[in-house]
Parts: sequence; structure tokens; C-alpha cells
Amino acid sequence: MTGARVGVLGVPTSAGSYNAGQDKAPAAWRSAGPVDQLRARGSDVADDGDLPVTRHRPAEPVAGLRDLERVAAVVNQTAVRVAEIRADDPCPRRWVEPERPASL
Repeated sequence: MTGARVGVLGVPTSAGSYNAGQDKAPAAWRSAGPVDQLRARGSDVADDGDLPVTRHRPAEPVAGLRDLERVAAVVNQTAVRVAEIRADDPCPRRWVEPERPASL
């Protein structure tokens, strides 16, 4: 992975979940050191920080979905921030599409 350009954006949210706590994941991930490890291997890593925390709130599911309005708001915030990051980067990082499982 030497020389790769990588961008990191934390999305600390537990909106729509059944339990609180997932919003702590970006901080826990960073404290494990992967950004420094990637840099030590020669990657150009831009840590773009975190979006604002959106915490779990108890909500009854509607059609199987919990707190859909807040989940959609987090998705929108993420899309806007990613678009801003890409627009501000004169040499875009490599964006990799995840592989889809064969069953989809």
C-alpha cells in the first residue's frame, strides 16, 4: 500500500440503533492507531476529523425502521462532507467502491 492516498472521515452515530455506543467507534478506531500505521507504511493519509455526534435515542420502529429521519440526516451530512472534501482536494484520493456480495 506504499504511496496510497487515503482519506478518513469519522461518522460518530448510533442513530437508528437498538442500543447506544456505536457513536464511540470513530474515536476507538483512531485510538487503535491505524492512521499512524498507514503513514508509517508510506501512505498519504488525510484525517478529515469527525462529523458531529448523533446519539441513540429510544424510538419504536416504524415499518421496521428506527428513527429514520435522524438516520437520513446523518447520511445526508456524510454525503455533503465527502463532497466538500473531494472538491477541496486538488489531487483526489483513491476512492474504492466496496465489493458487493454475490447474493445482491
